[in-house]
Amino acid sequence: MLRIAPNLNAVAHPKQYGCTKGCSTETAICALIGSVQNAQNHCKHVMAVFYDIAGAFNSVWWPLALKCLAEARIPSNIYKLMTSYFQNRRAIMHTHTALIQTEITRGCPQGSVLGAPIWNIVFADLLRTLSDGGWDVFAYVDDLAVVVRANSIADLVTQAELCSTHIKRWCDNAKLRLAAEKTQAIISKGGGDARHPTRFNVDGVKIEEGLQAKYLGVTLNSRLSPGAHVADVMAKVVRLSASIRGLSGPRWGTTFQERVKYYSMVFLPTVLYAASTWWDKPTKEMRARVNRMQRGALIAMTRAYRTVSTDALQVLAGCEPLDLVLDARVAIIGVKWPQRRSARVRQELEELLAQPLTASRKMSRIEEWVAMQWQERWESSNKGRVTYEYFPSTVRQCTAYNEDRRAQFNSSQYWGLLADLLATKEAFHRLERFAKAWAIRRGEGEELVETERRSQAR
Repeated sequence: MLRIAPNLNAVAHPKQYGCTKGCSTETAICALIGSVQNAQNHCKHVMAVFYDIAGAFNSVWWPLALKCLAEARIPSNIYKLMTSYFQNRRAIMHTHTALIQTEITRGCPQGSVLGAPIWNIVFADLLRTLSDGGWDVFAYVDDLAVVVRANSIADLVTQAELCSTHIKRWCDNAKLRLAAEKTQAIISKGGGDARHPTRFNVDGVKIEEGLQAKYLGVTLNSRLSPGAHVADVMAKVVRLSASIRGLSGPRWGTTFQERVKYYSMVFLPTVLYAASTWWDKPTKEMRARVNRMQRGALIAMTRAYRTVSTDALQVLAGCEPLDLVLDARVAIIGVKWPQRRSARVRQELEELLAQPLTASRKMSRIEEWVAMQWQERWESSNKGRVTYEYFPSTVRQCTAYNEDRRAQFNSSQYWGLLADLLATKEAFHRLERFAKAWAIRRGEGEELVETERRSQAR
């Protein structure tokens, strides 16, 4: 079956990005955004419509799949094998009094080896129909988006309803159901005012343009700006931060290392998902919002006082500012997979990437840029100045430093790493003693060194 799948994938529609080699949800979202932006340059009104097909995988009709395979002219041996694969399938249920059985003619279990290729072959028929009709289509498995364009609102509504009619007719022929009530639409150019939103009919259901819509986990608004998605992610992050806080208390629970794993494996992937599509030209306010989002997670991770500044939390936890991480993410995606990036790269990084360097060297330079920007921000900040006296550098991966840190703080299971040290006053005094000792060792911080010498002389 694994050797058959590539032959089946070869007949899928080029705008099918799901379960396709080299494609991801980011590829589909980028293609959609690119189509909308291109349409904005040529038409007065542009609308993106998102359709939902109910129970798609569970309801694939096998005779239609075989028909699509025959029309695609796949090798005869594979066609015969697929025909045999679909024959004599029965569901049997044994009871105490009877044996119940029925013939199966539909369904391709999600997650099975041939489930996605079979669906892609069937769905390609609809995608070809819509493409031939002049609409831009984008599919990720069964998630369908269509870009409708026109030069008047009336024509836009007509085009949307005609497209919906084609989809409904195809679903009827394929023995599938279009979930019209779940259809979403946003107008990215030339929409009506709030009092008179644009409406169109989908299988008897009136669909009204919305302020935003979610496609493949990314919230899009009419301006394709990051604000809507950031607000949606912030709601998720609040729940994640609460989960981290519930994992430990002042004298019990998970270690700092375990909470770091939760941060890096749950929090960061949630925030960074598809960042190359929505982190586009962020404003100063947007950067502040994502750093506030990070603040909640860092407080939960470090168990620090709520009065600790965000700048200090980032240094103590060893976590780069989230807005810089997002900047780097967009640039790295642009280096590794350019087709997955629609957001613009920050100007300084754009100049860096324009240099004739290898991909690995460019990514190293991006990491260096983040470290440099973080250090400059920490030095120029007016927050966390007491912490800055102890830790003026954001880069603490020094062997001697780590050895001293372990020697000072490993006496207690509750203070295994630096960021735990703001949990109590006792812990803070331990931090102070350690910082003074480290200042003496590295020969920096003359005032701290002098203070320590005087205290030792007494």
